[in-house]
Amino acid sequence: MWTGAARTWRESICGASFNVSRGDFRGANLVGANFSGAAGVAANFSRSYLARADFSRARLIGANFEFARISGADFSHADLEAANLEAAGAAKAQFVGANLDGANAQETKFNTANLQDATMRGTVVRFALFPGVNFTGCVSCPSNW
Repeated sequence: MWTGAARTWRESICGASFNVSRGDFRGANLVGANFSGAAGVAANFSRSYLARADFSRARLIGANFEFARISGADFSHADLEAANLEAAGAAKAQFVGANLDGANAQETKFNTANLQDATMRGTVVRFALFPGVNFTGCVSCPSNW
């Protein structure tokens, strides 16, 4: 059955340090998946379900998270330089120490996200929402939102 195969695949990647660069995960259900430390340069996660997924310390330069559901996901110390987060649902996501320099975060909903010690130099934040966000130590963040 497909759901069993997906569950087995998801469990097999948990905790692994692996390369998913240029991988195509469009629309995939990866809720709770562990991509910690993974290389995901230019990976496509658009319209994927990534709630509570762990991307901590992952290298996600130029990755596409457009319209992805990343609520509660952990991007702590991840490199999201030039990543596309346009219109992503990022409520309660952790971006502690993350590099978001040059990222596209237009219309992203960062409700109660944690951007402590993150960097957002040159990040496009037009129409993005930041209610209740922790900007402590964040460089170039829209802390006056």
